[in-house]
Amino acid sequence: MTPTTTCPPALRRYVKLLADDLRRNRLEVVVATAPRERGPCGIRVVNSQNPDWYQKLCSRYRSTAKQSPHKQSFDTKVSRKRIQECLDKLSRGDSSASTFAAELLEEARMLWKEDETADSLATVHA
Repeated sequence: MTPTTTCPPALRRYVKLLADDLRRNRLEVVVATAPRERGPCGIRVVNSQNPDWYQKLCSRYRSTAKQSPHKQSFDTKVSRKRIQECLDKLSRGDSSASTFAAELLEEARMLWKEDETADSLATVHA
């Protein structure tokens, strides 16, 4: 039987923030006009990036599959769709059997701690 993870009610707001962050931010690369000295070709420019926490998660789970030398995407075992589904389940209070659920909850805990630290600093300076 696969173990499941459930999100404590206090963390659901922060898990939802992660889910919204992932929905809003994704890697987007565009081709821009290159300076004249570069010739007629365009250059690839990053227009927007994945959230930092998601990039770190992907880098911890590199794929062991042989990659084509022409493939441009990041080689990872992480599926964006599965991470989004896991975050959505956890934010609703449903349990998740995802391998990544515990790590995602830890990321939410870090957000919660940052929020508490900011609140306590605001109280001290008020």
